Amino acid sequence: MNLVLCGPPFSGKSTVSQLVAEHLDWELLDTDLLIEKKVGLSCRDLYLEMGEEVFRATEREVLDTLTHVQHKVIALGGGVMDVDLVKKLGLVFYLQLPVEVLWDRMMLVPEKPAYLSETDPFKEFSERISSRLSLYEAMAEQWLNAEHTPQELANQVIEIGEAHGIK
Repeated sequence: MNLVLCGPPFSGKSTVSQLVAEHLDWELLDTDLLIEKKVGLSCRDLYLEMGEEVFRATEREVLDTLTHVQHKVIALGGGVMDVDLVKKLGLVFYLQLPVEVLWDRMMLVPEKPAYLSETDPFKEFSERISSRLSLYEAMAEQWLNAEHTPQELANQVIEIGEAHGIK
């Protein structure tokens, strides 16, 4: 079994996944990093240069390669759309945060998401997040309030994972 973290961008998936992987001594597979390794471009640059369709196809190829791995912690990109494929990966956790908190976190990073324009970026960001909520909810067996510290969230993931038979 794998432990899989999903949720919107800036929800803490990569940070929490790293803590879980370190605690369990499991390999961390971050789909954004796997995409970047596969194509030699950042996810942002791939999206900007090749478009969303190519980005999503590449993302699906990467996800397909993960369906046979075991005892891994998998951090999904914030835009993963394939609910059925994600459910095959393992026990899925959805890190939930209010859009305002996600926005505040996003504003702290130098590179903003490629889909944001200068017209009304908060509205675009909010709409993008809102449009994906039902996907995250459908993917996940466990929903976690991500307003806790990364370590508290990691402890919750580990505890729930152990209750499901990991280790």
